Amino acid sequence: MKSKKLSYNKILVLFCIIVVSVLMTGCREIPIVGNFSASPSTIIPGESSTLTWSTSLAVDVTITPGVGTVDLDGSTSVSPVVTTVYILTAYNEMAESVTAEVTVTVIPLNVNELHGSININSTPPGAEIHLDGENTGETTPTTLTAVAVGEHTITLILLYYQAWQTMFNVMAGQTTIIDAILISAPCPGF
Repeated sequence: MKSKKLSYNKILVLFCIIVVSVLMTGCREIPIVGNFSASPSTIIPGESSTLTWSTSLAVDVTITPGVGTVDLDGSTSVSPVVTTVYILTAYNEMAESVTAEVTVTVIPLNVNELHGSININSTPPGAEIHLDGENTGETTPTTLTAVAVGEHTITLILLYYQAWQTMFNVMAGQTTIIDAILISAPCPGF
């Protein structure tokens, strides 16, 4: 009778071990990505976007490419130069994972968005054109293209005339028109 009781106890212990094992493996909690977003989701080169995320039931979180291991919830700034798909991977204690993706779209700049043109005329024509103190090798009338956006100085120089100078702004993709009337230089000795 004692051996039957011992057998039942062994079976009962074995049964309990099996039940606990099944329950533990059946109760694994898969991580959840509550949110993964980029703001703004569209940028131009040189700008940044903020990735924001939240997870639950995770013990480790990574973002690729280029970010690495991050907090379970948080945000980080990224500045991709081309359109990039960021992948967040959340892991639980059993190394099981879930992923979420967000795309940051990078709109390439058109060269016209960084430059403008200057149409330069003078009366009389034929004056040397100096842009920001440098001789351009051009004479009036002409149009200088691919001039960087921003403030510039034009100086016109023509023999027997006073140097003429002005400051102006070049706007992206636009042509600035400069019309100069040159004044005769006083004759030496008169």
